[in-house]
Amino acid sequence: CDVVGLRGILLDHVVPGRYVEGRILQSQTLDALGGPLDVANDIAPVLQTTDIHTSNGTIHVINSVLLLDD
Repeated sequence: CDVVGLRGILLDHVVPGRYVEGRILQSQTLDALGGPLDVANDIAPVLQTTDIHTSNGTIHVINSVLLLDD
């Protein structure tokens, strides 16, 4: 099991702060804990369900795993 690799993949999916769909799509990049995400290429094509508000953040469901270059 590659714990370091898994940790990196998970951090690519977490962006600090609260982002509703409109704010995401108006951004060029998002600063995920694992590094920058290109909204047009990495995020917009995979968004499925957006703006699920919780007590500690907002969840957006995507239809694939983000595998970003290091």
